[in-house]
Order: sequence, then structure tokens, then C-alpha cells
Amino acid sequence: MNSHSLRKIVIAASLTLFPFGGFAAAPSNASVNGDYAFQIWKSNYDSWSKSVVCQYAEGTITFSGRGQAVSTQLIFGTVSFDGNGHLTSNYTAVHKFDQAASNNTVSITCPDKYGGTPTINSGQVVFEAPETGTFTGTYSVSSSGSGSMTINGSGINGPVTMEFDLGAFTGSDVSTTLLLRSDPSSDDTSTGVAVLK
Repeated sequence: MNSHSLRKIVIAASLTLFPFGGFAAAPSNASVNGDYAFQIWKSNYDSWSKSVVCQYAEGTITFSGRGQAVSTQLIFGTVSFDGNGHLTSNYTAVHKFDQAASNNTVSITCPDKYGGTPTINSGQVVFEAPETGTFTGTYSVSSSGSGSMTINGSGINGPVTMEFDLGAFTGSDVSTTLLLRSDPSSDDTSTGVAVLK
């Protein structure tokens, strides 16, 4: 057998085993099935401020102080897919910005006299305590290996839509990895990953 014939056989065998670019079968909702450990993270620009009105015989002056920081909010937990387009999850959220508490860290001391310079401490970022919650939702997977999910639940300003791509597969055509990202049409910039347990 010459090398040209052998190459044709190898190519034919590859197309038979992997007709959809690496998937043994066309991806579908059944390709996402089981319990997945997940993490989703998002970078936030946090800002806080506070104002104080200082009283003097000559009148009043309002002084303001403000601060800012970049932080990363993290959500992690387990999400269970039923292989038929439905999902449920238990999660923990950490580093969620606490606006009111951050505002209260700003301190302003009025000057002794009208027209003087106040003492201002711009404060610091404060995060809410870790929060646990649940969410439910639906998902769909296209034959190209991409998909989307829509979720709603406690602590979520929903419904929220996320997109994903399927990664490696088990022998039973179940994806072991989901690469997560926020809906491009939204203002959200979340990304993440889910791994089959």
C-alpha cells in the first residue's frame, strides 16, 4: 500500500470517528449533564463618597471626600445540568461591594474657620459578608458546541444570561469543561469556567 492510499484511509477514519470537529456526536443539551464545579469572576470599578456641611457665622460650606478601587467579585459553587435543558445551583458570592459601608469610611473634619482647609480621609473599600444562595435556569447547546444559559434566583438581579463553549468530552459524549462568559449584549464582563466533577 502506498503512502497516498494510507493517507486517504486515515482521513476517512478521522471523519468517521469525529464528524463534528472533535465531537463523536453532534453536541446537544445532552452534552452538558451532571454536576459541575464552577467559578465566575468579574472585575469591578468601585467608588464611594461622603459629604459634610460645615456651619460658620459667615455661612455654610459643603466638603466632600471620595475614594475608588478596582476589585474582583467571585462566585463559586456547584451547578447541576439535567441533560435536558434545565439547571440548578448552590453558590457562594464573595467580594461584593458594599456601597453604604464604603461611603461611611470617609471622614471629614471641618476647618476651624470659614474658608479654611478641611481634613479629609478618603476611606476604603468595604465588601459585604460572603453570601450563599441558589439559582435555577434553562440552557441550550447548539450543534457547533456553543451554548447559553439563563438563570434566576436569590441574590441575582435577573434573569441573567451567560454564554459558554464546550471543552473536552468523556467517552459518553458529555462535556467535561464549560468556558463561561457574560452575554456580549450586556454591560457585564464576567468570565468563568465549569468542570465536571
